[in-house]
Amino acid sequence: MKLKAIFVVIAIACGSTAGWDQFGSSANAQAIGIEQPSPPPSVRPASRSQGANISLRGGWTDFTPFQSLSEGEIEGAQGLDVEILSDIVRAAGMEAQLHKRNWQDQLRDLMEGNSDIAIGAFRPADGDDRFHYSLPYRWARISLYVRASDKASHINADVEALLNEVSHLRLGVIPGRLFHDPEVNRSIERAERAGLVRYAQSYEENLKNLVSGQIDAFLGDRLGVTAAALASGLKFEASEIVMPGTAGVHIIFSKKTVPADTIEQINTAIAMLEEEGTLKKRLHARIFSVVMGYALDSRAFHILAVVGTIAFAVSGVLIAYRENFSFFGALVLSALPAVGGGALRDILFDRHPIGVMSNPLYLYLVGATVLAGFCIISAISLRRSKSKGETAFPKKRRFLTMANIQETCDAAGMAAFTVSGLAIAVSVGAEPLWLWGPIAAMLSAAGGGILRDIVRQAGKVGTLKDEFYAEVPLLWGLAFSLFLLSRPSVLEPEEVGIAIVVTVVGAFLTRMAVVFFGLRAFPFRWPAN
Repeated sequence: MKLKAIFVVIAIACGSTAGWDQFGSSANAQAIGIEQPSPPPSVRPASRSQGANISLRGGWTDFTPFQSLSEGEIEGAQGLDVEILSDIVRAAGMEAQLHKRNWQDQLRDLMEGNSDIAIGAFRPADGDDRFHYSLPYRWARISLYVRASDKASHINADVEALLNEVSHLRLGVIPGRLFHDPEVNRSIERAERAGLVRYAQSYEENLKNLVSGQIDAFLGDRLGVTAAALASGLKFEASEIVMPGTAGVHIIFSKKTVPADTIEQINTAIAMLEEEGTLKKRLHARIFSVVMGYALDSRAFHILAVVGTIAFAVSGVLIAYRENFSFFGALVLSALPAVGGGALRDILFDRHPIGVMSNPLYLYLVGATVLAGFCIISAISLRRSKSKGETAFPKKRRFLTMANIQETCDAAGMAAFTVSGLAIAVSVGAEPLWLWGPIAAMLSAAGGGILRDIVRQAGKVGTLKDEFYAEVPLLWGLAFSLFLLSRPSVLEPEEVGIAIVVTVVGAFLTRMAVVFFGLRAFPFRWPAN
């Protein structure tokens, strides 16, 4: 299956904020010390220090989104595996010190006793007597990636058959990396013996080698490759063949330095965190962020985000014409629903820079729409000025009235920005998602409309009285949030893509049904008979 753009109609500016994630970096820092590249420490076993505390030595390598250098820090690392390791060792009453090392060096350090642990390992189904393995702390889907131009010949292929039958297939391999499927591992060994392997240290490097023609295929974790494709701008350059089933991801331990009771403590901590839902929250936060970012970084998104902005702007132009606002007033009425809600959302989530300031395209679109609307309305009005009493938009056709056109544009804009607010809540790690997701969706889709109503109605805001308006994105944002929370802890971008389309279409149709049937919001106090 191709690493394709998921059809979305949402606006994005990925960022991060402090305070929303209940598993904050300060807590991680207490449990795990992470240092920049340095020679491996002298040989010593995992030791007890200050009573029951155990200090485990390990390594990390650039492997987005699992392990990567912390931005804005002199030293340190971040990523899903680092965060989970921090949770595990803290729950086990231990400590960990990580040094930046490539994967092959980490394995050698474990075998020689120069290190105690490594994270992010797959356990071969036929066993691996070099190390001890923990219980799996997350699960992954594995895919074979080929060039997009080779999609036609490989799209229906079986991965194991492809690796075994195509004798000239050049593979990209991360040295020392094994997979759960023994046949896949044997295929990689055969390719190495035949000299058909090009080594790389990351999925991003494999992607670049694939696109440049230096390799024909490589295997990887869908979440990791998706994040690498986003980071390198190569998401449209490869196709994937998804292997059936999932593979557990483990911590591996040195047999020379880590005793059995320490491994038992780690496994107990993993089981406890799994039972209380901590690991699921970690996984969901990272997976949602990658999937939503992948969906947002698409040609379809950019087109539809533009459509949503223009739709809101057209709605403002029609209101300005109908209610006799000035040209500047038309600009304000058009800009508020198009960018005002997103600005409110970004302020709430402390996102910097605010989306509209980081990308002025949407303000340009608003200005161009207002100018075009002014010219069109002026031309129509001038043409019809000879017919006394006629307006620029005669009400001869029931469904082509100015009010109906305005409501349709409003509904389109609302649908376009409902999911974007939820995407921002996901990207900043807002918890609980079922609460902040709908709020962010409502602010993005309806917050600007509320501001517009305040400006045009001098405080008589129908949205806050009897109009069923802000409730639409709130309800669809809640539905989408609950869908995400119900998904398993593996990357399935296709399901999320379908949910995005359903949410956008559903929000639009719901708003149009409200307008068509004249539905009203639930009153705070029922009127007296």
